[in-house]
Amino acid sequence: MLTQCVFSSEINPRTQEAYEANFGERPHGDIREIPGEKIPPHDILCGGFPCQSFSVSGKMEGLDSENGKLFYDIVRIAKFHQPKLLLLENVRAITSINGGKVLATIDELFHEMGYKIYRHVLNASFYGIPQARFRVYFVAIRQDLPFISLLPVPTQEEIYLEDVLEENVEEWLYIKRDDIVFDQREIAAQKAMHPLRIGYFGKKSKEGKPYQHSKIYSPLGHATTVMTDRRGGSTYEIGDRVRCLSLNETRKVMGFPDHHILSPGRTAAYEQLGNAVIPKMVGHIYDAIVTG
Repeated sequence: MLTQCVFSSEINPRTQEAYEANFGERPHGDIREIPGEKIPPHDILCGGFPCQSFSVSGKMEGLDSENGKLFYDIVRIAKFHQPKLLLLENVRAITSINGGKVLATIDELFHEMGYKIYRHVLNASFYGIPQARFRVYFVAIRQDLPFISLLPVPTQEEIYLEDVLEENVEEWLYIKRDDIVFDQREIAAQKAMHPLRIGYFGKKSKEGKPYQHSKIYSPLGHATTVMTDRRGGSTYEIGDRVRCLSLNETRKVMGFPDHHILSPGRTAAYEQLGNAVIPKMVGHIYDAIVTG
């Protein structure tokens, strides 16, 4: 079936440039300033409203925050155009924030618009991606259509972080400290389809546990969730040294092909990858929509 993107929106100029370099069209700007009638009719609306308002690493302000309110722009556009299908993605914490009130609000709004709503909490590790990335995928299907959204069957592809590593990386990626401790290397005796923490650096918490930013993992397991900071998140013992993942490696653990173009500038590129949706996961969600 032939599909064509008829409209896109992105507020960040650097991300707009990267999108245009990859797909040949420059996204429109701030979605809050674009009236519904200026958006072409469409069958499918895909979106990832900002996760910072729902993430455990953010302030968890929910739909009341400035970023969280962008969800209502998705609702506004859906009300105007009544697309057949909406595919949305966000962090897993959105399912429990504010005692479930955020989730109840989302469900109620879609039901009022005439949509059946499905939610799938999936870990990319089970779908051929060497990264532990839990996300919730919302599938809203117009009630007059005979379709349902099934849980995608895990592919359980055996791929590990070591499979996507580069032989030569820039020196700035390496961690040079004298307080690196390897306290559980034994857990990496075998490969595993989840992160394998084998060490840490720096001080521990009051509870005697390493802080997340200072944990060291084995490449025989999976990467931890890619973040938006300038090094993309965690560190790994690769060879006999500890380092972060390069941009190319981070691109691969997000499921993007080698030719996918990122913004110039290290900080912007890592931020784009940390904010991105894994394309392969969206494909699995779409393929699991069937006639009910």
